[in-house]
Amino acid sequence: PHAYYPLYEDVPYSQRLEVVPFDPELYPINQPSNKLDQETPATLHFLDDRGQEVDTDTQAFITHNRELILLAVRGTSEFLPDGLRDAEAFQVPFMEGAGKVHRGFYEAARQVYRFAVAYLDKFYAGQKLVICGHSLGGAIALLVAEMLRRRSDSYDLLLYTYGAPRAGDSDFVEGAKSLVHYLTV
Repeated sequence: PHAYYPLYEDVPYSQRLEVVPFDPELYPINQPSNKLDQETPATLHFLDDRGQEVDTDTQAFITHNRELILLAVRGTSEFLPDGLRDAEAFQVPFMEGAGKVHRGFYEAARQVYRFAVAYLDKFYAGQKLVICGHSLGGAIALLVAEMLRRRSDSYDLLLYTYGAPRAGDSDFVEGAKSLVHYLTV
């Protein structure tokens, strides 16, 4: 019989992906007197826009270490809201670049983009930016990656999508040609 060993690496604490702790001394905004204005791991690292003023039923997670910032967009989860988002396929102009894109994906991408920019403005220090998503999340991730690529030439972007539907027309694809995209179908 062959012995099999799990493949793992002991990562030094300084290289682990950060989830900002709820620590009033490290993060002065986290004073109990600030009530709902406090930053917590849930408010800083997680996007869930359900029940918000703009509700696209979109969820995402972002974290970082000194080498990378990782943004993951959730794929299809609930049939009704996500099915409606998928079906909202009318093509609209991609305001940040070229071509037209799927309206439902684009509305969700705008939510994720705002969330990501707020995080990047706080924590971006030249790290590689890795964006990923599956299915619906892959289509949203593609649009967000192109929006971020066009926002700053300094971002070193990598996009990984899995089973993502088409998000834009041929003009969009041509305009996004320089985006590094690993697509798994």
